[in-house]
Amino acid sequence: MAFLRGLVGYDPGLVVYEGGFCDENGCTTEGMRDTTAGHDFRTTNVICENVSLLSIEDLQAIIGWFTIPRQYASLVDARTLDPTDETLVTHPMLGFPGGWVTTTLSDDGLSGENTVVARRHVLAGTVTRTLMITSRRQLLIATVGVGTSTAVLSVSTGGGVVGIPIGDIIDAINEPLGRNVFNAQGRVAADVLGSLFPGC
Repeated sequence: MAFLRGLVGYDPGLVVYEGGFCDENGCTTEGMRDTTAGHDFRTTNVICENVSLLSIEDLQAIIGWFTIPRQYASLVDARTLDPTDETLVTHPMLGFPGGWVTTTLSDDGLSGENTVVARRHVLAGTVTRTLMITSRRQLLIATVGVGTSTAVLSVSTGGGVVGIPIGDIIDAINEPLGRNVFNAQGRVAADVLGSLFPGC
């Protein structure tokens, strides 16, 4: 179970984020890319400048609200979903649809994972969002999206239908697009927290 350092009553043993991505061995920015995946995007956003303004319940609500990318007016609280519920992802700023996901939250409520519903999409993959705190008491949300597209474009020819693999193209598009979507979701989160918690 992961707890955030600096919050009253929580385990002080968690490594504090200082740049890069963290796991049970510490934090790094090097060597983390999944080279077996077709796409692997990573981004980290500051969503609150002063985490001391937030309770553990607030942090769990943040993961609930901002794990699934949606426009602000149609945010979905992942805490209310069953792990088999399918939710449409939309670009947080532009509103265009991006596919369907199922979502699970960690037992401590401080991270969430979206899994693409493969039968409804041209790629397979997951996106994990995790809260972290810097030594300056900033709240960050880190995102890691990994997956592979196996899409095939069917083209009619004079002799029948030919399947042309386009998975590499889909992955090449998803790499920057996925990062853009979750950076936009981070901006929405920062705006919402700034209005709910002045000084955040």
